[in-house]
Amino acid sequence: MCQLQEILGHTEDALNAVLNHIYFVNAHIISDSPQGRWKVQEEHFTSLCYAGHLPGFTMSYNHHGLVYSINI
Repeated sequence: MCQLQEILGHTEDALNAVLNHIYFVNAHIISDSPQGRWKVQEEHFTSLCYAGHLPGFTMSYNHHGLVYSINI
């Protein structure tokens, strides 16, 4: 049986100052009360980060299936 997989390729070609200063943030956020339009209480996301920048500056994906990649 063949399983389908989706793959996203992303190259990091940013400033030399961030070379070897990147990391992944894998977050699991739980709220006491439902939030937003769809009343979400739990969120999972993974983001590639540069040291000193917040998650979301480069590439990220979440458990809802949203994926994005930004070219600096």
